[in-house]
Amino acid sequence: MVSKRKGRRNLLVSIVDDDDSLRTSIRRLVQSFGFKALTFESARQFLTSKHAHSSECLILDVDMPDINGFELAEQLLSGSRKFPIILQSGNTTEADFQRAKTLGVALLQKPVDAETLLRTLNRLCRLIREQ
Repeated sequence: MVSKRKGRRNLLVSIVDDDDSLRTSIRRLVQSFGFKALTFESARQFLTSKHAHSSECLILDVDMPDINGFELAEQLLSGSRKFPIILQSGNTTEADFQRAKTLGVALLQKPVDAETLLRTLNRLCRLIREQ
């Protein structure tokens, strides 16, 4: 069973995924954990939004057209602002896990179960609080 602990978290999690149903499901799940959540259908939509600078954690689909999740993570992490990123993919390889490790981001295999997502978000929240 997933422990929600509402009220403890007030972080903004931005979800970038080109699949509308997955984007909506992940948003609902993240909100059920007590986080604020916004969704974007593409990396470009996220990058041009006012929330690109106010998001405190990102959940990115790896397999997106135009700019994929790895490319977006690399672009964001190359700037001065560092924040936690969770990548998700239905087709992960060992090379993907190594690339994620090198970038310092989490990589989860789709479909991601609620417990795994919550555990990963909690771990990343601890990192945010320690900064």
